[in-house]
Amino acid sequence: MFSSDPCSDFLIHRAIEGWAVIRKSVWICGHSIVHWARVWAVSRGLAPNLGLPHGVRVSWFSRKGMRWEELMPLLWEKVATFSPPGILVIQLGENDLAYRRNADLLWNIKRDLDAFAALCPRTTVFWSSFLKKIFGVVR
Repeated sequence: MFSSDPCSDFLIHRAIEGWAVIRKSVWICGHSIVHWARVWAVSRGLAPNLGLPHGVRVSWFSRKGMRWEELMPLLWEKVATFSPPGILVIQLGENDLAYRRNADLLWNIKRDLDAFAALCPRTTVFWSSFLKKIFGVVR
């Protein structure tokens, strides 16, 4: 979920920590990377709240192999069940790259994030960069 640059990771964590204290809830959504990030956090004693201050609730919503079109139904379901989060962190989109044109995917991402912002205007959204995937090994 974080980059390979420790300085930017520190700044991202500080920004999320500051917003989380005010907003009280963080949702982390995405594919298997989110699942494994939670497993890692649990193994280090950081989960479920990633070491954020007491009273901040972190919720992890992940599906292995999740693709972009699954995000909005998941978010609408969660918003209908819970209050909208103060912060939404999204790690998603890489699984779509092999199946869709990049321009179509980017258009859908923009459309969906705009729709979410209209429904939940007080939520701050962080979208993680695509992670590089290796689809085959050349020897």
